[in-house]
Amino acid sequence: MADDWQFRYTGFYDTQSDFFNPTFYIGGTFSATDANHDNRIEQYELTDFTINGYLWGINCSEFRECGLTSFSYIPGTRQLAFDAGQMKADDGMVIWFSEIHTGSTALTRMTVGFHEVSRIQVNWTDQTVLTVTGPPVPEPETYAMLLAGLGLLGGAALRRKSR
Repeated sequence: MADDWQFRYTGFYDTQSDFFNPTFYIGGTFSATDANHDNRIEQYELTDFTINGYLWGINCSEFRECGLTSFSYIPGTRQLAFDAGQMKADDGMVIWFSEIHTGSTALTRMTVGFHEVSRIQVNWTDQTVLTVTGPPVPEPETYAMLLAGLGLLGGAALRRKSR
């Protein structure tokens, strides 16, 4: 069964306006199973990945090309990195293109024919903050209590057997 996480990067440098925007964010969700039990989620372990409500890299529609070229997350940390891109064309005249490289740049642009009509580019800075929420990670005390409980159950079973 896959676990679900939500993520949000907040605060980016807006290259067009030449200022740091503390409220601009890029957020989304992903679902995955740590299939090899190495406490790291890699791209091949994802079952779903969305950014701002759009699927990226998995199950794209016939009207949109998309790709997730890398993905890595260590549960319980703020170590999330991915590279993703998508493009949508409307009769070959309007092209919408977007790509995100965590830790570097996010770019969205729209062209009509050969003319760029809009462009948004933001860059990560030292002030960009990542928050990730997801399934709880058990504390070491939880494992200690589990082992103690199993030990008690084992001891009780041995005592019953010896009677």
